[in-house]
Amino acid sequence: MAQAAERRRTARRRHLQDALTRLEAGEFGWCDECGEATALKRLEADPAVIRCVACALGD
Repeated sequence: MAQAAERRRTARRRHLQDALTRLEAGEFGWCDECGEATALKRLEADPAVIRCVACALGD
């Protein structure tokens, strides 16, 4: 159980580091799939998201 929690923490840390890299590159807040802006509320809820709602749902 502790190992699973550590894997989740490690993955979360990696996703947040990736978000910081996108921020520094000027790519933060843009959907990786369609290129449209990701909703601010979505980014506030999880700054590590890489897709807008439509792309995340497969629309």
